[in-house]
Amino acid sequence: MTHLKRRSMVLIGMVLIGLCLSATLVFAAAQDEGAEMGPDVVTVMTWENDDASYPLTGEQPIIDLVEQELNIEFDWRVVPIAELGKQLALLIASGSDMPDIFTAHPEGLTPSEMADKGVIIPWSDKLDAGEMPKLSAKLSQPAYQAYKGAVSERDGRILGLPSILPNRFNYWALLIRQDWLSNAGLDVPETVDDYQDALGALVAGDANGNGQADEIGWSSYYGGSDWVVKWYPSFGIGYLSGQPSGDDHYSVEDDQVYFVPTSDRFRAMLEWLNGMFEAGLIDQDIFQLDSPKFNSQYQQMVSFHLWLHVAASLTGSLRDEQSPDAHVIPILEPTSAVWDGSDRFYPRDSATIWSNFLAAAGPNTDAAVRVVDYTLGDTEFPLKGEIGIEGEHHVIEDGEVTFIGTWAELPSRFYPMGSAVGRIAREYVLYENNRASAVEPLWQDVRDFEELISPWAGAFVFWKLTGDESEVVQESRKGFDDYVDEMVAKFITGQEPFSGWDAYVDTVSRIAGDEIDAALAVYQGYYDEFLKGM
Repeated sequence: MTHLKRRSMVLIGMVLIGLCLSATLVFAAAQDEGAEMGPDVVTVMTWENDDASYPLTGEQPIIDLVEQELNIEFDWRVVPIAELGKQLALLIASGSDMPDIFTAHPEGLTPSEMADKGVIIPWSDKLDAGEMPKLSAKLSQPAYQAYKGAVSERDGRILGLPSILPNRFNYWALLIRQDWLSNAGLDVPETVDDYQDALGALVAGDANGNGQADEIGWSSYYGGSDWVVKWYPSFGIGYLSGQPSGDDHYSVEDDQVYFVPTSDRFRAMLEWLNGMFEAGLIDQDIFQLDSPKFNSQYQQMVSFHLWLHVAASLTGSLRDEQSPDAHVIPILEPTSAVWDGSDRFYPRDSATIWSNFLAAAGPNTDAAVRVVDYTLGDTEFPLKGEIGIEGEHHVIEDGEVTFIGTWAELPSRFYPMGSAVGRIAREYVLYENNRASAVEPLWQDVRDFEELISPWAGAFVFWKLTGDESEVVQESRKGFDDYVDEMVAKFITGQEPFSGWDAYVDTVSRIAGDEIDAALAVYQGYYDEFLKGM
């Protein structure tokens, strides 16, 4: 080998060594950069918790578990429930600062409209692309076909992914303080007049025994005018879906869809509510109420609307905080002059709640997809998401689960990820809830009530309107929504006498009559084609 060849080989070797060293340094730098970047941040916009005993702050072992399992970190944007729809609508209009996931419908936009306008990414796109393998496998199973059918649009798209509840009654029940009724020698009221008389006696009679006139007859944590829909059943007004849905201006009676806010039934309800309000039996701050204020004063309330299963936990809380004799029970909706109670309806199904939407402009939608694929699709997470990991969060002895450490001290172990406020889509098994509700004495009233209402049980109704149909319905709301809300408040508070009812009806017809007729035609067409006879 010549001197020149040897020199060339040495140079080539040096170049190769340099390249290897450079590659090693680049790889190491990339690792360091990855370590510095940390977990993917997933931004979730949801509403404040409905119950102060389930805070998002503090120890949250299941949230920690999800974050560690997926190498993500949640950034929670928590908004009052009455404001979430409005704030989402404002974010969408501004086109900036969107979360990755949001858990409510923006005001004035249906899921179909959001998809058509590019506001959200259909979850079906991610499923079809193979980006959600766990959920795709679950939805292929026969047991989940009812859920898949419920969340799919008529064109097959899946726009929102709600959580899955077990097959139990899932509705807003009317609750009342049984201990206060008994102390006053009063029976459970069966009519709205009996109900008003009972509340009047308890409010005037110092039911809580503290010597102060601080009892509240009835309240709800919904502010504005939305709370009035809780009283629909007592006046024979049915919910389109089987429970309040946020779009309760239309109902069905004798196979005909009608506009509720100008109906005789609606007027009868407002007249009764006006009597209740003027008698001081409805929370006088009801139109400005929010859930924190509701939570701070529920000990003073004679009656309220909340989820059926809350009766047992409220009884327990009140016995700890107020009186060992405290007793909250669910009661049948009282009948009225326009409703005899013969067509009661109580939704019972593998219910779906708290839809999650994937924002197209979210900062980290890929990581958000991984989160929902895990929390909703993983076969082990339903139980793990409620009782945690054996040895870390609980131990099992003789088939019984005993929670340990900090996890044992949390107030709730059956809500998603240790807290009701997360509302990330997942499947519930309600381990603690079902165990307690089956055996604990506090739940006896709920068990008895579920048996009582079982003859009127039915499935939720899903109105799967197309984007164009939804737009027609939303357009009708733009014309009447603010005016109807304003007049509802005025009628109830007495600012507007009922002698002005005809003028109110004429005004609604003048400002939105054509749009309401168009919406009625949409609903009636869908009802006749898909729901009639169900």
